[in-house]
Amino acid sequence: SSDLMDKIVSKKIFATYRLPQVPFLPFRRDEIQTDLLSVCDAITRDLHFPLYVKPANLGSHLGIRKVTNLGKLEDALEYACKYSDRIIVEQGIGNIRELSCSVIGDHHLEISKVGEVTSASEFYDKDTKYHGEAAQVLIPAPLDSHIVAEIQSMARQAFRILHLRGMARIDFFLSGDQVFINNVNTIPSFSSTSLFCKLFASEGIDIKQLIQKLIDISLQA
Repeated sequence: SSDLMDKIVSKKIFATYRLPQVPFLPFRRDEIQTDLLSVCDAITRDLHFPLYVKPANLGSHLGIRKVTNLGKLEDALEYACKYSDRIIVEQGIGNIRELSCSVIGDHHLEISKVGEVTSASEFYDKDTKYHGEAAQVLIPAPLDSHIVAEIQSMARQAFRILHLRGMARIDFFLSGDQVFINNVNTIPSFSSTSLFCKLFASEGIDIKQLIQKLIDISLQA
């Protein structure tokens, strides 16, 4: 699976439309490689530990590290540079829940129920997503109705803002009652066991129906 190819661009667009996000800072590989100390200074001045260091244009959590101190931050930045020439550093948020919502359509959008991913791993990583049995998906997520409505509305808005067509899985963080948009996955894993399909299956829409919907969308002018 693959995320929207440039997280920095999408985050800047979301910021323009004032969609809530966790605080973040973007960097280029050449900045990190030529002046690592200045990059670390900028990060520790504006953000606080724990932090997540991520390549800006890869999916499946490749190259991501959680860091809790300055020494680990330097290592994580250098590690992420192996995967991308653009790096994002995100503020860690306490007591966070990971939520997802699927969207399919073009002019008319269908929004799935909201699901919650719970995992014994530090974050919902590639190994857990595809192989791990520690991950559990709760559909529908145990949430107050106003939180569900906010997430579904934000998913619809994000899909429209980015001028998407076809399908996407949109991931969110929840801390207390505060919803943050996290990531837009425009080519989500697509099988009967994938999160994208499970979220629609809970609405009574099976994978064959989803495929037909995507075919119909592709044939529309």
